Amino acid sequence: MGDQRLALGICGSPRHNGNTITIMREALRGARTRGMETKEMFLVDLTIGPCLACMSCKEGSPGCAISDDVDGIIREASRAEVIIVGSPVYMGDVTGQCKVLLDRMFCVLGPGPDWEFRLNFPQKHGLVVVTSDATRPGYADQALRTMKYLLRHLGIVDSRVTELVQQGLPPPGVAIHERPEVLKKAFDVGVTLASEVE
Repeated sequence: MGDQRLALGICGSPRHNGNTITIMREALRGARTRGMETKEMFLVDLTIGPCLACMSCKEGSPGCAISDDVDGIIREASRAEVIIVGSPVYMGDVTGQCKVLLDRMFCVLGPGPDWEFRLNFPQKHGLVVVTSDATRPGYADQALRTMKYLLRHLGIVDSRVTELVQQGLPPPGVAIHERPEVLKKAFDVGVTLASEVE
């Protein structure tokens, strides 16, 4: 399977069967129908330490001084042709797991003052999945921006990012199955993204 195209899902939810991962899995299932290999990574299961602001990634060779599972995330994201990132909205933004990962993405920025992105894959496609039980319009907007920014650090340009934002989804892992239209849309997006990288 080494030569098979990869669709990578990076889930920031602490729930292994919640609404966020259920939507992400439908998108991955859609990608598989187009012959893609798929892989899930749950941030809650990984060892990801916070950025120490040591600046070693700017003063020497590229890369983070901390050796943990961030190395594997960057490696898998670099070989993936489709990257899906997802998070529920907690306290008006992404989960803490997502934010810690985003902070660690400092290592893929070049030195200042320009802070250019070291990872640039203009041919790849990304998908952002954001969920919330809140129904207030715009409540998920900040989380959406944060997740798109995370994808940009993983090399996906904004013009190649698709958004799936679903609000009003209590309780976790149950409500989404009452929204078959949302699951179908996620599946269809997965098929489309996989088709675009064939």
